[in-house]
Amino acid sequence: MNDFVSTITKANAKLAIFKELARKESIKWFHDDSRYQAISYIQKKLALHDHMTISELEKAIRFIEEMKITTENKKTEDFKNVLSKNFHYRTLASFDIDEFPVRVKRPQKPEPSVIISKSASLCGFLAEVHSTLISHYELSKAHAEGHIPVSKIHYNADLMKQTQIAQDIKNTTKAATTSDHSTSVMDIRRGGTTFYGVKIDTGKNDIYALSTIENFTGDKIDVHGSKANKIFHFGGQILHGIILDEFENSMELIDEEQHLTEGLKPTLTRGRVNWSKNSETGQIYATVELKILACAFIDPIDTSKMPKHFAIRSDGITLDTIDESMLPHLNRIATQDENDIVPICTFRAKLDLTQDPSTQEYYLKMNEFVVKINTPDMISRKDPNHQPKPSWYYDI
Repeated sequence: MNDFVSTITKANAKLAIFKELARKESIKWFHDDSRYQAISYIQKKLALHDHMTISELEKAIRFIEEMKITTENKKTEDFKNVLSKNFHYRTLASFDIDEFPVRVKRPQKPEPSVIISKSASLCGFLAEVHSTLISHYELSKAHAEGHIPVSKIHYNADLMKQTQIAQDIKNTTKAATTSDHSTSVMDIRRGGTTFYGVKIDTGKNDIYALSTIENFTGDKIDVHGSKANKIFHFGGQILHGIILDEFENSMELIDEEQHLTEGLKPTLTRGRVNWSKNSETGQIYATVELKILACAFIDPIDTSKMPKHFAIRSDGITLDTIDESMLPHLNRIATQDENDIVPICTFRAKLDLTQDPSTQEYYLKMNEFVVKINTPDMISRKDPNHQPKPSWYYDI
């Protein structure tokens, strides 16, 4: 993890300089502050900061592209056309997205038009900002959707045998119920547990969730150890909790020469469980996906020290420190759309519903496990290429 000044921070500083020059000009030219007001408006609409969500990046890009530019022949055209033709930059048109997706709100009333001369230095500056935002947007979107991770680790059969969570899943699901007697019904109602990728609309009647499970498995929930019984008791959020342990068991945070292992804790996560059936063999299996959106380092030696919190920057790849006060904001964003935040890493497990030949009862067996990491500042100690190094602690 590098403590470099980001391009967005530099852009904000330069925008502040433009604003200050405009303020001085307004005094010089008989208090005509129209340029100052225009730059202030641009600054407010861009709202640049180092932890912009994907929708915030998109909103800022759209604002720039919809600005008006006066060309040499005094004609006015959209900035996006100038960016494409004159600067040869990509625009949002190169991405397969709606003009106004759900998470980007359409303005309720017409907003003031910003018109800038093509020859103005501000025009060139905004073109550079647009280029930065587009590159951040592209990588952030790819990482949020699970594409081109920085590293990807497939657990082989031997590694899965040595992995504690594989044994924990097996032992836990061989029990009759969860320790707190929770079930997957609430997870189905919330949409966190799906069948064939489809959310079940149960309304306020849980009978729909129960009938969905039984229709899917072909047996009954009240039969001890049956397939339906196991999905009812263990088919939801409990699986997230078990798999989450792998973060602390395997991940390592790198900050220059410091390698942090003990004391790493996930602080913001989102998970999904999807139940499917192999069309050829009839094998029932669950695909469990767990995204780590933020984490913290808590000094294991001196727990009185304040935790240090981390999340991915707007560039979609750099792990950066954040204030603890930012976590509720990130949680609200993730509740609305978890794909609006780049996960630090994602765990994905395939669990087969397996019959124990000695008891004829079913349990879950982990047959696949994949880790995708979206930053070079975090690695897995279970990566075959991992070279162990001494663990250090932050002097917070």
